[in-house]
Amino acid sequence: LFLEEPLGWILGEVWTSNDTSIKVLVNEMIPACLQLTMSSIAMYWAAKGRHVDLVEQRRTTRTVMMLVLVGIVSLVVERVGFFSGQTPFFLMYPIHMSILVVQVLILFLIVLGFMRKDIVGYLDPTKSTSGILLDRDDTQHIEVERIRHALESEKVYRQMGLSVHQLAEHLALPQYRLRNLIHNHMGFRNFNTLLHHYRLAEVCEALADVGQNTTPVLTLALSAGYQSIAPFNRAFRQQHGITPTQYRQGKQQ
Repeated sequence: LFLEEPLGWILGEVWTSNDTSIKVLVNEMIPACLQLTMSSIAMYWAAKGRHVDLVEQRRTTRTVMMLVLVGIVSLVVERVGFFSGQTPFFLMYPIHMSILVVQVLILFLIVLGFMRKDIVGYLDPTKSTSGILLDRDDTQHIEVERIRHALESEKVYRQMGLSVHQLAEHLALPQYRLRNLIHNHMGFRNFNTLLHHYRLAEVCEALADVGQNTTPVLTLALSAGYQSIAPFNRAFRQQHGITPTQYRQGKQQ
């Protein structure tokens, strides 16, 4: 929305041209494309990673932001209404400015939110609990032990494409409760972090085993639940700072 107004200054005389096709291009098509592009990027980032986010408050924020973007980015109201002839021309500018004002208010609230003292923990909670239970409630303790059993004994993490929903079904737990236990009582930042923790531990153990020296790294990664080598290599490097091959060589020297 902010990008539309400066076009008049940038394009100068072209902006006020009497050529109808140029007027439609600079007054409607270019701004509409800018709005759609920016809105699509915003909605992509709001949706990205939501399914593995363990913080319920942050998941809610993502949902609200997506709904606000879809509704506020009422280009649909502004643009489609204009082209379809449903919105009178004299109302276009007031509608546009109203949307702009709402966007400014939302931006102000977001900036205000970033000034919260606990914002760091909200955006990127660290693994500070080191697996220690924060609440000694017996029920929660039993549920956490069930999760650990499923991961350490049943090795459910080996299932390719394992999701929070599938693990919740396997444990017969509500998703929101499973997310809370993993994040607040096991100390993992998100579900992917949990999976990487167990999968990489299994692969590292295999890489250090001389008896599996001839087993390809790809085979070990697939056996641990990775669907391809790329995400495995990326996660391995992030955790150990070296390649799996270098890790194997260092452990077997």
